[in-house]
Amino acid sequence: MSSSSASSALRSSGALSPPTHVPLEAVISTAQLYARQPRQSDPAAENRALVALAKDLVGAPSAILHRLVQTALELCRAGSCGVSIMEDDAGPGIFRWHALVGALSGHLWGTTPRNFSPCGTVVDTNALQLMTNIGRHFTYLNDVKPAILEALLVPFAIGGKTVGTIWVVMHDADSHFDAEDARVLSNLGEFAAAAYQVKTSLQQISDDHRRKDEFLATLAHELRNPLSAIHAANHYLNARLAKLGHVDLHQAAILQQRQLAAMNRMIDDLMDVSRLTRNKLEIRKHPLNLTALIAEVITDMREGIEKAGLELHVDLPIEPMMFDGDETRLTQILANLLHNATKFTPAGGSIAVTATMEDEHSVIVVRDTGVGIPSTMLSKIFEPFAQGEPARDNANGGLGIGLSLVRHLTTLHDGTVSAKSGGAGQGSEFTVRLPRRCETAAQGRLPAAATSVEGGEANLSLRVLVVDDNHDAADSMKLMLVQEGYDVRVCYEGDAALAAAAQFRPQVLLQDISMPGISGLDIARRLRASEDTRDIVLIALSGFGQEKDLRRSSEAGFAHHLVKPVALERILELLGDVAKAARAPQSSDGEP
Repeated sequence: MSSSSASSALRSSGALSPPTHVPLEAVISTAQLYARQPRQSDPAAENRALVALAKDLVGAPSAILHRLVQTALELCRAGSCGVSIMEDDAGPGIFRWHALVGALSGHLWGTTPRNFSPCGTVVDTNALQLMTNIGRHFTYLNDVKPAILEALLVPFAIGGKTVGTIWVVMHDADSHFDAEDARVLSNLGEFAAAAYQVKTSLQQISDDHRRKDEFLATLAHELRNPLSAIHAANHYLNARLAKLGHVDLHQAAILQQRQLAAMNRMIDDLMDVSRLTRNKLEIRKHPLNLTALIAEVITDMREGIEKAGLELHVDLPIEPMMFDGDETRLTQILANLLHNATKFTPAGGSIAVTATMEDEHSVIVVRDTGVGIPSTMLSKIFEPFAQGEPARDNANGGLGIGLSLVRHLTTLHDGTVSAKSGGAGQGSEFTVRLPRRCETAAQGRLPAAATSVEGGEANLSLRVLVVDDNHDAADSMKLMLVQEGYDVRVCYEGDAALAAAAQFRPQVLLQDISMPGISGLDIARRLRASEDTRDIVLIALSGFGQEKDLRRSSEAGFAHHLVKPVALERILELLGDVAKAARAPQSSDGEP
């Protein structure tokens, strides 16, 4: 609402019973509507307006109330027009002006009291009313400028309950409403009920989506914290058991590792589906070698495919297929297709991956000899949570969101994905087509295998401070890093972390964000503000990984934001970069 004196009067009127100059009956002039000579009706203009409103109700429902009052203003040739909605959930009831155009538009979202207002009178009588010089009775409205000389109000209801009014007012003493205006506004009042119902339904859906997203984000965070500790402990056990030669126990630890990766993938997929439904998922494109990326994904997944008793056949072009894309999301597309093929292909079957260049596209095909897709499901296979009978009967059926992500992520890369199957038991074929780009660019990234992280003695001098209020997560992280040769200290709360940073002088801080007391963000800000600690490489560890979370950690001073459970390989890669930089020889003048 405006901060003007008129708005202040409207805002305070709900708690007051202003003195009246004349009784209510003196300002109600409804009978005059039918005593005045009505203007000529314009059915064509009215029909055009109603058709336009109906289209807006479908195409732009969030703005339908504004469009409605603009239409009423024009058809009734009024000075101002508004829709007032009754609110009586807490305290004295009020009417709030949800839509307002014309001379009074500056009072949008203003309020009047339920028990002492023109709108309240119309709702009580449940009938159209014309009021003249309403400030004579509702004295607080005398402060509204320009003055309201005539007001024509119509109530509207939803499910038999009156919820608001649509009204038009005149500010010109020579302009008056008549029976034709009453007819037009009554028709628009019926439309107002439908429009408000659609708007409130959309708001309810939006609120439900927001609550769902908040729940999923919190759930992901709460699940990732224990998963992070389990993942770290598993890695430590895995390495120790391999060195000690306990083959059976080592295999059990590897099985745990695979299942942890599956759980983490499901959490990530759930969060991505939530972002996609709200158009919040972004991709960051850069030139890359698609051939190398496919090879790397296959290398990462080969062991799991072979352990499932499947043969894997790969046919990739020798020359690089260059493409502008998001490496992480393209990896997700390929991994989901391979994971899907692995889940639904019985042992003894096979998976084939081929990549070719066709005209202006790079084409990736994943074929399997698995359970196939019924013809009735082919048109629905990429819909969220869509699963056929084979999937529901399969113990590894999953959540039914992987292929939906594949389609959305492919579309974000201006590509297409399609599915083919001869039916149940006939296997499946998924084809991804991506536009070819950057043919003249450099060959792009190499597979991760082309780079390595140095460990052992080379890392002995690198000091790492791990801060996490989850003792298991912090301790297991320390176990992993000590095993890799790093000098590690652990803190479980913010004050201790700040003290340790000043005393231990770590080169790297692995910091949990959601900490009681001093948060991880505040710790980062304090370290960045001090000359003694501002050069520490800050790495955030968090169960939250949405865009806003990454932005907040970056603004606080973190160089990296890793989402739990974090792959040890990624942490070692970052620590290796810091170690290499620390070992780089410096000349006497400070230059390498």
